[in-house]
Amino acid sequence: MNTTESVCVLCSSSNVVEVEQERTINVGSYSVTISGARHMNCAACGESYQTGLQAKTLDAAVIEARRLHEGLLAAADIRRIRLSVGLSQAECEDALGIGPKTMVRWENSTGLQSKAIDDVLRLIELDSDNLRLLVRIRSAARTEMFERKLAAAQYSSMAGELETAIIEGVGRASVALDSTLTARITGAVLEALRTYKHEKIEKLTLERLSA
Repeated sequence: MNTTESVCVLCSSSNVVEVEQERTINVGSYSVTISGARHMNCAACGESYQTGLQAKTLDAAVIEARRLHEGLLAAADIRRIRLSVGLSQAECEDALGIGPKTMVRWENSTGLQSKAIDDVLRLIELDSDNLRLLVRIRSAARTEMFERKLAAAQYSSMAGELETAIIEGVGRASVALDSTLTARITGAVLEALRTYKHEKIEKLTLERLSA
């Protein structure tokens, strides 16, 4: 028992001490045991509570206990691996394709990494070339996605222009057509163009992947 003085949040008594004890906390389908978990205890009214710092420390201890239970890297290991490849937290986030401040949370034990990311970090620890490979793969994926979106946008714009041209062309035809038939013809032509464009993009993609 620690005799650190404080003021009770319930009765404002100064007869408060900090207590250390083991706590078992349920986490999903299992539980973790934290030794030395701290809280405040008021001898005047019997109230027990945690300060903000005590709660933050306990949360971090629970994260580390979960990592140990699930076989994940500890916060210190994550930081060590990141520093071994000379990356800042932001640079590492970009390389792994994760959100901003994610590395901060992992290294401060306020967030838990997934098993997939944990495996990637272990591969980077084994060989830093794996990080270079990951960056290349992500860069290629972004480039491919950008090109597909650009192609789709260009086709969307082209389709609008084609639809207008087809309708105008049918309207100038010598054979009289009602609006329903005109729409069906336009739709059929556009669908044929859409299929052709899709197959062309697929073919180009396969050629690039096999190159």
